Amino acid sequence: MGILFAWLWVRYNALFVIKRFVWDFTTLFAIIGLFYFYKPQDDWTRNLVFNVSVFFLFFGFFKGRLFNRLANVQWLALIGGMCYSLYLFHLGSFHFFVPILMDLFGPMHYHKALIVTSFTAIPLAIVFCSIIYLLIEKPTMDPLWPHKLFKFIAGKKTSR
Repeated sequence: MGILFAWLWVRYNALFVIKRFVWDFTTLFAIIGLFYFYKPQDDWTRNLVFNVSVFFLFFGFFKGRLFNRLANVQWLALIGGMCYSLYLFHLGSFHFFVPILMDLFGPMHYHKALIVTSFTAIPLAIVFCSIIYLLIEKPTMDPLWPHKLFKFIAGKKTSR
């Protein structure tokens, strides 16, 4: 669906200029479809509905008024850009921070622990992954980063 949508975006970009509220409702239904038909490998109908939901989710975020504004909120777009760092390091940061938080807050009921860790461990993980993103992922987005790194290392060796 992503490849199909990308092709439509490149080939028929004018299709995405006009924003309408009806696409916001389409996006809501697509989100419901994604969650309801989450296990697309179960059978072909679930697979079809799940993938159609993905397609309309993409369409809704580009053609809807509210969801398009949401997608263009700068800090959300930045977190989306850090997705690879978040994907790789969120679990490790949870394994590090959650035991510390549980010791700090003491024993508590599951739902309270879920709320406490959601409002503390998730922001801590985002901060930790942001540091990883800024130090490792973002610099390597520059196509010349290997050359710059070797030049930096060579400069360090000759400056001694």
